[in-house]
Amino acid sequence: MQDFPVAIQNFASLFTNLQNERVDADYDPSATFFKSAVEARIKAARLAVRQFEREKISDRRTFAVHVLFRERP
Repeated sequence: MQDFPVAIQNFASLFTNLQNERVDADYDPSATFFKSAVEARIKAARLAVRQFEREKISDRRTFAVHVLFRERP
């Protein structure tokens, strides 16, 4: 991931974290989410998407290929 621009790395990291929180929300009955924290995450996600969209199309396409076809453990 270090070969990608910072905005794409941030997008990937935030996406992963939010996906993990979504799994917790769906399957962990003890998970607690406060409205203010959720609103902050939504704001961060919107910003990450805007920054991702500002990157060169070639970098975004390379990232998409990386996500779709990377080796998995």
